[in-house]
Amino acid sequence: MTQKTGRCKNYGVCANADSRKLLQADDTNFICPECGKTLVLVADPGKAGDGQGYWIIGGVAVAVLAIAVGVGYLLLSPGRQEPIVPAPVSTPTPEKRVVEVRPESSPRLEPDAKLEPASERGNSIWEPKPESEWREDFPSVKRR
Repeated sequence: MTQKTGRCKNYGVCANADSRKLLQADDTNFICPECGKTLVLVADPGKAGDGQGYWIIGGVAVAVLAIAVGVGYLLLSPGRQEPIVPAPVSTPTPEKRVVEVRPESSPRLEPDAKLEPASERGNSIWEPKPESEWREDFPSVKRR
């Protein structure tokens, strides 16, 4: 039978629980020898984390070292030079051209010409139909 490591959680009653002592027990009888309560399974102390703690400590150490090197470089570097500012570049402005476009079909007005309303020229301006006519075209529209 395999041995497992466990801890008793019966605090205040069991001395093993109060001392947080690791107890060894087999699979079939995984109870505390003092109080008889079931033990809580704990990972083997030799295999705890599979070395992940070393990776975390190593990563933190590398980060601290990188910060220390950066601060040391900034504090101990020789006199700082003024930043180089590029010379301003002038952009050419495009020429402004005014082009007058007149289609040949558009009427040219004479300075003394008199304007007449469109209705007198025979060109009728669009006017909406009365409500009674468009209600016939759209019977689904209902009055409120």
